[in-house]
Amino acid sequence: MLNSFSLTRREEIIIDQEIDDVWNLLLQPDVWVRHTPYLRAITVLREDHWQWEIADISWPGGNLVAVMTEKLRPTSPRCLTFTHQPGDRPEMAGADGRFDLLPVQEGRSTLLDFTMTVTARLPLPRAGSSVVKAAMDPVVAKMLRSFVRGLVTEVEHR
Repeated sequence: MLNSFSLTRREEIIIDQEIDDVWNLLLQPDVWVRHTPYLRAITVLREDHWQWEIADISWPGGNLVAVMTEKLRPTSPRCLTFTHQPGDRPEMAGADGRFDLLPVQEGRSTLLDFTMTVTARLPLPRAGSSVVKAAMDPVVAKMLRSFVRGLVTEVEHR
């Protein structure tokens, strides 16, 4: 029996570049892979559907390897959301999140506010939720922080 365990994290940072520069990088799958630990590849199934390949995440009971199908919805150069939308086969993990970009410093810089909820379906009892979430927290935090820092470095050096 599989139970679902979810965890939400948020990062916020000011990037010394205009919104359009940050926005353009957010729409490039290779940027995500380059800066996100455990994210091994992204396959673009359709323009708005990306399949993420996650690997080498330790959890109580083994090593997680998962494929997550995500629907991306750019609502403007100020907001990008992604929602887990598995196809015909169930997936062991998924993510839901959003990037909000706001101009700051008279439009010369961008405030990036990124929230992500990760859900893993694992063969563990629901009673072990606190243990699973304690194991998930540093992994999700590392993925989120590394991606944001890498994005900042890349956009500021273009």
